[in-house]
Amino acid sequence: MAFRSKVYIIKKRLMMKTKMLYFLLLSIFLYYLYLKFISYQRKILYYAKKVPHEVWVYEESHYRYLSFIVPGKETQTCIDLNNPSRVVYDYQKIILASLFTIKKPSKICIIGLGGGSLALACHKLFPETAIENIEFNPIIVECAKKYFNFEENQHIKIFLQDGVKYLKELPKDSLYDVIIIDAFDEFYIPKAFLTVDFVKDLYEHLSPNGIALINTFKKASSYEQETKLYQHVFGSMYNLEYSYSFEGNRVIFVRKGEIEGMNNFKNNIYQHVEEINSLNLNIYKLISCISVLYSK
Repeated sequence: MAFRSKVYIIKKRLMMKTKMLYFLLLSIFLYYLYLKFISYQRKILYYAKKVPHEVWVYEESHYRYLSFIVPGKETQTCIDLNNPSRVVYDYQKIILASLFTIKKPSKICIIGLGGGSLALACHKLFPETAIENIEFNPIIVECAKKYFNFEENQHIKIFLQDGVKYLKELPKDSLYDVIIIDAFDEFYIPKAFLTVDFVKDLYEHLSPNGIALINTFKKASSYEQETKLYQHVFGSMYNLEYSYSFEGNRVIFVRKGEIEGMNNFKNNIYQHVEEINSLNLNIYKLISCISVLYSK
């Protein structure tokens, strides 16, 4: 009886493993079909070879993307063709929410253009604010203007220059209320942006109560390095994440000076309800994603 029992158990385990293997292979096959379907639906609008990296612009469904690698993986920017004003990425919502920790920023610097959606959203929230976009690759500028509705005006300007060099060579009295670092190559944030010298330059060019916002990845191998780097220069830093987001971003928030109270932040944000609604943003989620700043 014991022998039969062991044989029965072995057979049952084999059947379970066979079923698991079957479902695994079926899942792989269905995922393959899904990728083939998506690939079939994808429309390539632009491609440039390495200069210094590949640049792709493509459409899937009603979305248009900019990417530095083969389409279907990580993307640099995205617009909803059915609603071009809508802010698509959650990390950008965090950045936009953080702007309201300042009553009214007069000057914003954004290093890394992408499709220009962040600059356009900042302009929509604060139409009179001077916004300087620093981008070293002229192809990115060309794509932003041609495919992503980006355009310069009297308040939005592009400076075609390396972001690290730009801050290094700025006059000492050239200060910003907000500096946003959204600079990536095809792999991650370039190493030149992850140095003490760069973060010190960033600190030096903030106004007395200015803030810096740095887009990073939660699972980056340099996560701890980034954290220690900003803590070392600024004394303290905050990790901001968007509730229930499927994206893998964290936004580092650092400030030169004290953070104003939560009531001031809410007053600032409620004064811009119309502009926030025009970007299809949820005002309560914006408040939630930066609440960690006021939890202490």
